Amino acid sequence: MGRLYGRMAAWLGSAVLAATAAIHGRALPEITAAAEQSSLDPFLKSILEPLWLFPTIHWAVLALIAVVASFRSGSRLLLLAIAALLIADAATIFLNVGPFFGEAMLAAAAGCYLFASVALGKGPK
Repeated sequence: MGRLYGRMAAWLGSAVLAATAAIHGRALPEITAAAEQSSLDPFLKSILEPLWLFPTIHWAVLALIAVVASFRSGSRLLLLAIAALLIADAATIFLNVGPFFGEAMLAAAAGCYLFASVALGKGPK
């Protein structure tokens, strides 16, 4: 039963993380439009899109990796590493931007992965 709960937690974390990535990615047109209207340095305007897409892509890929890992034995450390990365992301955003819903979603996904990493080590396969 523990492995089932672990898989479910990993899937839930991946759903939350994929939703976070989708919401973040959908904001790109608004961000680039606002940047174009601003007095930002042209270089900063040119790098804004890849900088915005980087976390979007890495969150989506991590969500997929976690789903695949939930089916493999010995995935506890990988899920723990993903959780640690997301905690670092959420903490960095909190310290630099302040509290908002996006970092709460990252923290929720990290919590799911932490639970999954513990639960996947318990019970029969």
